[in-house]
Amino acid sequence: MQNPQRDLPLVLKALATCRNPADLRAAVKQLYTHDASLHHPLWIVEHGANSRQKILGLYELCRIISPDTTSNVNSVFYDENHHVFFAEVTQHFHVRISPFKSAPSRYTVRIELQEQDNAFYIYFQEEFLHPMDLMISVLPPLAPLVRLALVFFALMWVMYSKIWIFSLLLWAKFFGIGSDIRRGKVKSGLMRLVQPEDQETVDAILKTTRYGPFRGKFNSLNASAACTLQLWHFQFVLIILHSCTLCRIRTPTVLLSPILRNCIFRCSHGRRFCTM
Repeated sequence: MQNPQRDLPLVLKALATCRNPADLRAAVKQLYTHDASLHHPLWIVEHGANSRQKILGLYELCRIISPDTTSNVNSVFYDENHHVFFAEVTQHFHVRISPFKSAPSRYTVRIELQEQDNAFYIYFQEEFLHPMDLMISVLPPLAPLVRLALVFFALMWVMYSKIWIFSLLLWAKFFGIGSDIRRGKVKSGLMRLVQPEDQETVDAILKTTRYGPFRGKFNSLNASAACTLQLWHFQFVLIILHSCTLCRIRTPTVLLSPILRNCIFRCSHGRRFCTM
């Protein structure tokens, strides 16, 4: 390739829709380096002496499974300084034996080029597909179920974050934020903690909290944040241990027991700083 920004969209379309095996083999041999690599959600071909032949085999398998594939490159971007090419592709991939009608799926392609003999060759190629688009390509009727599962997982993660923040506020309300309790900066009353008029208190608590272990100067504010995180870890491990006990699962219990002891040790040694 002499002009990647002009040639690569045509190359991607030809590789996905080529109907002649000889043309496909010639295209792969002409466009890829002998040690090229390909990453896809369903397979990975690492760099190697014979990796180009493996990539050819994967393209041939796709053409065998879906001989009537149609592809269209919607948009492209080429970084001339780093020789990196991006493209958004819409594709109709219809499995030969599938009774279902094909549906359009989108994916993003990232290609790293290598210059040899005043020409550019594909050295590394990555293809990124959303789980819904991947299911649309394989089994379209199941795509709504994948969407429902993703929505459910999103709600679960949001609920987890809300529980974490609420436990943080509870801990700060019971044990204070360092010496701010004695100075009167933190108001009392559990119900007022989540009321709009007490938003200043909530903001003060969140500003002194870290998502992970604090690596810096140790003081009462940092200790309060550390205690809050250890309390949440302690509660989470207890829930897992209780569930494993009810289900009579022994292996997770053995693995989580040292973590539980560590949480208890840190909470017991850190609480004296939280109540200063």
